[in-house]
Amino acid sequence: MMQTRLRRPALALLTTGLLAVAVTACGGTNTSDEGSTTPSDDTSSAAGGGELNIALQGDITTYDPWSAQSGYNGSLLSNQALYDSLVHLDASGEPQPWLVTDWTEADSSHYTLTLRDDVTFTDGTPLDADAVVANFEYAKTATTPGECNEWVAGVTATATDATTVDIALDKPSVGFMTDLGTCAGLIVNPTAFDNPESLSSTPAGSGPYLLDDTNSVQGQVWAYTRNPDYWAPEAFPFDTIKLTYFSEATAASNAAKAGQIDLIQSVDATDTSSGLAIKLTSTDFRGLMFNDITGTLSEPLADVRVRQAMQYAIDREAIASAIYGDAAETGYSTPFTTEADGWTDALKDTYPYDPEKAKELLAEAGYADGFTVKVMTVPFIYGDAAQAIAGQLAEVGITLELSDQSADFFQQLTSKTWPMITYNFSIGTNPIHTYENLVSPNGFWNVMQNESPTIEDLLGQLDQAGDDAARTAILEEIAKEFQTESWYLSPTLVRGACAYDDQKLVVDSPPGSPVPFLYMITPA
Repeated sequence: MMQTRLRRPALALLTTGLLAVAVTACGGTNTSDEGSTTPSDDTSSAAGGGELNIALQGDITTYDPWSAQSGYNGSLLSNQALYDSLVHLDASGEPQPWLVTDWTEADSSHYTLTLRDDVTFTDGTPLDADAVVANFEYAKTATTPGECNEWVAGVTATATDATTVDIALDKPSVGFMTDLGTCAGLIVNPTAFDNPESLSSTPAGSGPYLLDDTNSVQGQVWAYTRNPDYWAPEAFPFDTIKLTYFSEATAASNAAKAGQIDLIQSVDATDTSSGLAIKLTSTDFRGLMFNDITGTLSEPLADVRVRQAMQYAIDREAIASAIYGDAAETGYSTPFTTEADGWTDALKDTYPYDPEKAKELLAEAGYADGFTVKVMTVPFIYGDAAQAIAGQLAEVGITLELSDQSADFFQQLTSKTWPMITYNFSIGTNPIHTYENLVSPNGFWNVMQNESPTIEDLLGQLDQAGDDAARTAILEEIAKEFQTESWYLSPTLVRGACAYDDQKLVVDSPPGSPVPFLYMITPA
């Protein structure tokens, strides 16, 4: 739907642990001669790296990248094993050639991609320009769209020959090539689109690995073996990969201490219980979401005064310090940090800790005696802080009924039966996507189709802003409006990290990505 992006200078939305990608403007061409990850033509052998064992915090519910319900956090590693990406991202976040060997940019709405001519899917179907076009078209119509589909919703793709794709965007996007290095650039065999339901259990890719059904148990363990026909085996050095789902952090930590896990894909930055090395990855916008701001499920939440009262009722500094310590900074219920373009110090003063003010607002809204609201929680992600918020809200008469839905989180999320939920958003390689996904009626996380005409209009104005100062002014308005409308009760911004065996592995990730990319995990 909305394809608004910031231009390169304004992409520097930096926080401690948050780096937005500064996308190469290309000057009309790509930078394939500098730092390219394209392998040499000699792909006859690859150094064997044994087995890589990774602990996941999210279930893999489908092998369809365009329907991946857990986006980065549960499915990206699996999808990068099974599917090729149009481009790769390097450690600084710059797009580098992969399936796309070269690209030109007429302007930030028109791109031309040149593809390799020697890649096939595992059934022998050519991975050509028609296949790429088919993927962009399928992304728009997928029955259960994934987290990245909206990023290509404005794409009109045309195959001009077997190796050339012309791209026209409905909105300018200097971040488009970076998007193609994420979940928006994974290419599925178009023959699978005749029966897309098949992708729920059977992958259809051209990637470096094949799913090993014999050693996989759906919902628990996913095993992968080398694709013997892969065109660039040296870029993926491990012979086999095993992804194991752990619903509890302690279990993953214990498995690592027993030598069964080499990498835990997501941990809090201060969590050293596994004995593994810690690598900082992203900054996570974490707290409680007002899933129902129209009062469909919980009438009080339709009144913005009620939602604002809940902001005044929490002691942000106390929660951030007591629970996360140095791994967090205070959050102000807006997905902007103190280093972000658009941040102003005035945001700190919007909702000071003031329980009496909270009670006044509740009384004005007709809820002087408080109310009770159901909250879907995932204790593994946000249990301690959710309990702390519940305790402070109880002081002003609001009761949170916390319900652990870890076992079927995404099914419950999309059921539209929870007025509030715990959440953990990683502000990724293109932070504007975060804002879009939070407020767009078609945003992946906006399952109740809530609307903010004001924020959507401001996002649209970014396209028309004439310079960086104008864009910054618009971002300042967006940051403030997130607070005013009170969609999120977020007292913390938490440093995201992964934990890994630094005696066995070297691990990297693009700036802002909440998890390492598979091709950035190599033997030490």
